[in-house]
Amino acid sequence: MLLFSQIVGRPVVDSKGTTLGRLKDLIASGGSYPVVKALVVEDLSHRRFAVAWEQVLDIQSHIDLSVTKRYLVLYETEPGDILLSEQVLDRQLTDVDGHKVGRVNDVQLGQANSHYRVLAIDPSTRGLLRRLGIDRAASLMGIRPEDHLIPWEKLQTVQEPVPCLQITVPKIFIPRLHPSDLAEIVDELSVRESSSLIEAMDDETAADTLEEVSARRQAQILREIESEKAADILEEMGPNDAADVLADLPAKKAQELLALMEEEESQDVRELLAYPEDTAGGIMTTEYVSLPESLTVREAMKQLKEIAKEVEDVYYVYVINLLEEEKLVGVISLRDLIIAPSDQTLAQLVEPSPITVSVKADQKTVARVIAKYNLLAVPVVNEQNQLQGIVTVDDAMDILLPAAWRRRMPRMFSRETSAVHAG
Repeated sequence: MLLFSQIVGRPVVDSKGTTLGRLKDLIASGGSYPVVKALVVEDLSHRRFAVAWEQVLDIQSHIDLSVTKRYLVLYETEPGDILLSEQVLDRQLTDVDGHKVGRVNDVQLGQANSHYRVLAIDPSTRGLLRRLGIDRAASLMGIRPEDHLIPWEKLQTVQEPVPCLQITVPKIFIPRLHPSDLAEIVDELSVRESSSLIEAMDDETAADTLEEVSARRQAQILREIESEKAADILEEMGPNDAADVLADLPAKKAQELLALMEEEESQDVRELLAYPEDTAGGIMTTEYVSLPESLTVREAMKQLKEIAKEVEDVYYVYVINLLEEEKLVGVISLRDLIIAPSDQTLAQLVEPSPITVSVKADQKTVARVIAKYNLLAVPVVNEQNQLQGIVTVDDAMDILLPAAWRRRMPRMFSRETSAVHAG
């Protein structure tokens, strides 16, 4: 078996020993497991040309051709041809339900007689680390990144709304290295290597990983990587996490990244940055579920079903008087909402006088409130009792626990599991 990452970039040498360039791509076509038809070579002047695979003699330390440059047979692409690097690598993967499951990090090839066929794609973290030449870091730290190859016959191309590859297996069958493990790798690499790794990840994985990385390394990475990519990653992070990262950057760089972010995400982060770092406002997130008290349970559940398409866990529903005012009326646990009569209003169901903290409260007070009342999250209000955000238990733990212990604690409210502000 052969992986594309193992041969891409190798010198291509003719029968006289003259180096013609380096391998940039492979062209394959036909059937459930496409046959490799040609290799794309890039010469010193960056001109690319395709050489018919029949002229390849060997693909060991370099790719040897059986003819001299003068007698090369060039390959003309045909309908149905697939360019592995250009059209497959880094392509977004979705499952049959349209859920994103990662990206293609490598391609597996297999030899049958004199031909090589495309056998599978590799969406695993190991595939990414291998491509970047830093898989040694995982091994040194005792982390064994997973291999998970998906047979090519399980793939189909989807063009809408954006080109991607769809797999015919559910998302749950695609194992992924935990963001905390990836963050550990990132912290151990050099700044250049860790920046390359983050930049090569899809935005969601990069965001999850960056949230777990040490604050010093976060700032180093965001200064190092391309600004557009950095802004895309910040958009995928929770607003409070993005604000924490930007607060550690030079003001000019932070403003540049905020300007590149989508307006809605940027505005949420700007609002959080306006609060002192050691207050409830400085550590809260603006991602939560708030619904008006006039809704019935049936109407509220309908809205929650829409929200659940984007998040995995919602623990509390914050009940407000009006969407425009957002004055906090009370809190309902998800359990109580599920078992309540469908025609009951939220005003009838709500637990009044909820535990709250002021937006100006110091962060240690907030953490003690969460611990004292055994809360998963506490709402943050202003002087008019308007809901401003929530502080989650994992952020409270960040304050109460020593740094060494914080790194060992699992995050209960990751980017995927935090509730969304639906109000």
